[in-house]
Amino acid sequence: MEKLLLITKSRDLAQRAKDSLSGSNLMLKEAESSAFALKLLNEQSFDFILLDSEIEDLPCESLLRKINLKSPQSEIFVTLEKSGDQTALKNCGADDVIGFPLDKEELHLKINKASRERSFLRSCGLVGKSTELKRIAEAVLQAAPTDITILLTGESGTGKELIARAVHRNSQRKEKPFVAANCGALAEGVLESELFGHEKGAFTGAISRRAGLFERADKGTIFLDEVTEIPPQTQVKLLRVLEERSFLRVGGTED
Repeated sequence: MEKLLLITKSRDLAQRAKDSLSGSNLMLKEAESSAFALKLLNEQSFDFILLDSEIEDLPCESLLRKINLKSPQSEIFVTLEKSGDQTALKNCGADDVIGFPLDKEELHLKINKASRERSFLRSCGLVGKSTELKRIAEAVLQAAPTDITILLTGESGTGKELIARAVHRNSQRKEKPFVAANCGALAEGVLESELFGHEKGAFTGAISRRAGLFERADKGTIFLDEVTEIPPQTQVKLLRVLEERSFLRVGGTED
């Protein structure tokens, strides 16, 4: 069950928040002071935090910084009057700002949206709440239902295969194979056979027909890592696969 920490001295705000979230599967915990809120954050984790910007025992910006240090994965919402400075609050760590007096429907919608995003990121094996990560999640959701070829770029170790698996997991192909190949780890003489398969007798040692990675990934997803390491002559054959969705096994004559 997800948990929300409400930080406010206002009984009206607390009641509005309770009314807004009454039908949700959320455990609500209240803190009437910043000191008690920080104590709770030391003792347990919260998925969401709703902070009253009018809490008086500590400047809101200072409290936001402390909350982010103690609970960096919490989604933080701050109530603010229309004339307030949203930019300053977001610069201090607020993920979103909600109008004050609290609009119960607005809070309900924003909590639900954040909950869906967090659930999706967890299902993808992604941890975080940055704007960049959410953009990646949105791109995954847009790409997953399609059959387009996707180019993932990034330094080694930044999680390209993780994103590829997320696309597969959220696609109609999810029950079919996910096949990953590190092209940089395959010797030039072996790469074509690994990718496209080979026919019996195609080369010395080819004692039987063998399916390649593309064939094994049929109707599923294939992830090719380190594609820049593929030799030019093999890149030409790979281009045919990408453009025409067909290939020849090594030593073969039929697609």
